Amino acid sequence: MDPSTGEIEAFSYPLELKDEHDLSRVLKTIGPGVHVVRSDELDILRRRSPEATDLGRQKKGQHLARFLVPKKGKKGLGMILLIQGGYKSPGRLRQGIKGLFPSLMKTRSLFIIGTHGQLFDNLKMEVQKKSDKDEPIPDLHTDSVTTGSGLDEFEHDLLRHLKARYPNVPKDLEASYVGVSEAAQLVRYKILVAAETDVPVLIYGDTGTGKEVVARQIHQCDKRRRHHPFKAINCSAIPKELFELELFGCEKDVVQANYPQRIGLWEAAGRGTLFLDEIGDLNIDHQVKILRALEEGCIRRIGGTKDIPVHARIISATNRNLFQMSQAGNFREDLYYRLHGFPIHTPVLRDHPEDIPLIADHFWRKITGGRSSGLSPEVHKELCRYKWPGNSRELKRVLEHVYTLFRTDNPTRRNVQVVFRLAGRLSQENQHQVSGNEIALHRARCLVHLNWSYEVIHACHYKMKHELLKRLRKGESKDELLEEFRFYHHDIDELCQKPLRFHNNQVFSAVYDLKGKIFYLQNLLVRDNEIAAEYLEKDLLRTISDVLKLIFTEIEKVMAEG
Repeated sequence: MDPSTGEIEAFSYPLELKDEHDLSRVLKTIGPGVHVVRSDELDILRRRSPEATDLGRQKKGQHLARFLVPKKGKKGLGMILLIQGGYKSPGRLRQGIKGLFPSLMKTRSLFIIGTHGQLFDNLKMEVQKKSDKDEPIPDLHTDSVTTGSGLDEFEHDLLRHLKARYPNVPKDLEASYVGVSEAAQLVRYKILVAAETDVPVLIYGDTGTGKEVVARQIHQCDKRRRHHPFKAINCSAIPKELFELELFGCEKDVVQANYPQRIGLWEAAGRGTLFLDEIGDLNIDHQVKILRALEEGCIRRIGGTKDIPVHARIISATNRNLFQMSQAGNFREDLYYRLHGFPIHTPVLRDHPEDIPLIADHFWRKITGGRSSGLSPEVHKELCRYKWPGNSRELKRVLEHVYTLFRTDNPTRRNVQVVFRLAGRLSQENQHQVSGNEIALHRARCLVHLNWSYEVIHACHYKMKHELLKRLRKGESKDELLEEFRFYHHDIDELCQKPLRFHNNQVFSAVYDLKGKIFYLQNLLVRDNEIAAEYLEKDLLRTISDVLKLIFTEIEKVMAEG
């Protein structure tokens, strides 16, 4: 709370108050003020904080200002007072908190007020709108979910119902889709519901919100299908010419003479699960063929005349608004309703920031190979300050950068600040903490790495365009050609071992994606020289040219900054 105005200006994330340290340290850190938490967080504080004074529940009609004044005989200065609030609306709670201002100034105490989840979320949303007036409300890519930081009243009712229906959530599910927030809980319960049905599932949400994790957990929780294959295809990553080949397969000799019969991913999934990722990027021709397969329950391989029954359960995912696309004519409306059998929304990370420490610890244990049990509270606090437009995927990448740069299992808050600053993402108040010498040294290292990357990738482009493409066309030995492509894949993989040295995350992502495309070319080459040559000529060489332009532009930028 701002002492000059009595206005609430920030919320501490609940997990900051969960560690085993006593609340007197929190009082010293936060200072006197008002701290609003969810009711379940207040219960944890009651159990772990014997030095706090628990005043119980606010009675109906009692004002906070009168109720929270220290009882007679108690020492006023520096007290920590816990109360389960009784207000039903954010406006009344805000008025009650304002009324605490005189007591706050007299006692220098820390007032911690518990509220039910919906009230907490509504109040938090009001604060966010007040402090971020210029920031647009995030588009959740849905026509059925209300925008905001918490669940609406219908979702709260659904969550309560599902908690009663599924009293025991599998530990593997909790370990895979991490989070204690109501938003994360609702996703887990929807996974359990989806696992009991056969209807298609549509997972929608922003990039990096764990849509594929949800799809795999639906498959794993489905007792009928989890012992069958899980097959995934990215509808935006595979070239248009090869998409049908990957999804439906082809008959013998269709592509060229002696080309073997190939089973597509849909058929290979058997009675398991077929995951169609980035379904919103499908072109209209492919949409028609997928719709036919869904309606008739069978597919045809390329060049075939026989209908092959398919039994896989379909799960699709998108970060786009398919409903709006269907209304605009960019996505078939009949296919949309076919896929929209059971929708699951994956919330953006900024809408459940209390989960950031848990998710960060989950990633950090994986990054360190289990050597570290988690990150320190000060690192959690620094991570929670950021809005994470890239969601959990961006959080994971930042932690990978921290480990790559500092090679420690126990990073400090400053380590995280350095990574944020070098990536241009540190908040203004912390920018001064990174010295000019550190920045200049990093910029010099970036320039060396970018120049070396340009030379390596340029050599790769020249060799592929002027030599390897011709050798592919001639049908030379696959073993020799594979060795060449493995060599370039290894070189680019070496470049990607130092992601911060690319100076810009966009450049690193482009080089990393290029590595993946070279690996994909190797897989094509194992099957057929001609298809690999077509992919190299029409897709990969163009991608390499774009990456080279991006690197060159970044080199000029770094030199201009220096």
